[in-house]
Amino acid sequence: MALLLGAFMALGSCWPGAGWSEPAGAVAYAAAPQPFPQVIPSEQFAALAAERLEERLKSSGETRRHELKLLNAPPSMALPEGEVDCRVQFPQVINYGVSIPIRMEVYLNGKLYRTVVCHYKVIAYEKVLLVTHDIGVNHPFTAADLRLEEREVEAAAMDYFHDPREVIGKVPSRLLRTGQVLRTNMVKMPVVVTPWSPVFIVVDMKGIQARAEGTAMQEGRVGDYIKVKARSGKYLRAKVIDAQTVKVE
Repeated sequence: MALLLGAFMALGSCWPGAGWSEPAGAVAYAAAPQPFPQVIPSEQFAALAAERLEERLKSSGETRRHELKLLNAPPSMALPEGEVDCRVQFPQVINYGVSIPIRMEVYLNGKLYRTVVCHYKVIAYEKVLLVTHDIGVNHPFTAADLRLEEREVEAAAMDYFHDPREVIGKVPSRLLRTGQVLRTNMVKMPVVVTPWSPVFIVVDMKGIQARAEGTAMQEGRVGDYIKVKARSGKYLRAKVIDAQTVKVE
């Protein structure tokens, strides 16, 4: 038994650890290299996408108060040793209020290694006109029908109204509900010319303007082109200028 214990102690003196020292001449082994020593964290992908999205919005002229809401971030990515570069690509059109896929291409030593996608939503706020009560079609807008208020919007600034003077006197193109934000496609000019109403037909002939009496054959709003009948009986296509005037162009 004493011989066995002595042999075990002799072997133990050669095992590193527990305060034992390695014997002279022992070989030291280095840890095996890791195949994926680099990691791009998920948070870094999301931060890069947000930074590039802000740059894109700024370059497009966006100055309104807005938020970027992260919907989905790519998982963390492990990579082999090498130089890493990440390139960000956006859809041709950035739509607000919906999911925006942001494509991120990861290059390793100049070659495409992997592609991931990050999803954000842009929420913009703007002072826009909204209606104060339910309004029916063809009801002329008055100052009492409108209120200016900051609201979340889903489109470019040009799609909304920002001054009551842009709307007063015009009419809705559809039924509007209380608190509804007005967009440009919800408003149109009122009908100013009705069928069989008398109109003055204006014609430009080599710089000389001629006026003649006629009759509207269709209803029309300012800017519309309608059919009119001259006193001679000839039918013409003319642009509505106001309630009494149309112009042949």
